[in-house]
Amino acid sequence: MGKSAIKTLSEIFLFSKSGRDTEKLSLEIFIGISALIGSLYIFLKLTHKVIDKEIIFFDTLIMNFMRDLHSPFLTQIMKSITFLGGEIFIGSAILLTIFVLLRKHKKDAL
Repeated sequence: MGKSAIKTLSEIFLFSKSGRDTEKLSLEIFIGISALIGSLYIFLKLTHKVIDKEIIFFDTLIMNFMRDLHSPFLTQIMKSITFLGGEIFIGSAILLTIFVLLRKHKKDAL
């Protein structure tokens, strides 16, 4: 990414800082927006395949494979992984992220 693109992002977001801090923050924002757009694209492609029922074979294959591996130990591991997607964990992770970002960029936030 060229310096002109970073400078343009800085102008768009009207950062009061200048120099390397602004370029770094602009790059972070650009990467974040790019990751968001990429994730949304992948999600939409998967959704389209599920609607068209193209991915059912893959799902069935994975479910049969996991059924063959079934054990009490693996069940406990899967429950732990499932907890990581729950409201309490995700909510805590979001609050922690906001706290860290506010601490890291306190001057930018004010």
